[in-house]
Amino acid sequence: MFGKYSFHNLVKIYNDNKPLFDAYLDGHSVEGIDGDDSDTPKTIAGMSLFLIITLIIGHIVFWVFAIWFTRSNWDNIPDWVRIISVFCIIFNFPIISIILVYVGRTKKDQNFAELRSQCSGNYTNGW
Repeated sequence: MFGKYSFHNLVKIYNDNKPLFDAYLDGHSVEGIDGDDSDTPKTIAGMSLFLIITLIIGHIVFWVFAIWFTRSNWDNIPDWVRIISVFCIIFNFPIISIILVYVGRTKKDQNFAELRSQCSGNYTNGW
């Protein structure tokens, strides 16, 4: 649905070939992956085992970072960014969530800074 190398498909590849990944992570020889036989495939789904593991871990790290970044900026983002960001996190699009929160946070901070600069003169002159 989202492409050959989407997170869902990478996890499916991992689950379908779990014994190969377990052997690779334990440092054992993996039949059909390691060795010098040129007739055996050196990849699964067009990628090495190391690359598949790296992409899965990288996606999980982005997902956790998106949750943390959204939570840490929750009070500084507009409601529409909150809603879309939560949907992006739930439906596994952490990069979009991070970008939306960053852009939404920047715009709200700029508006607050402008408002504060306009109001600061009124309070200091009156007191």
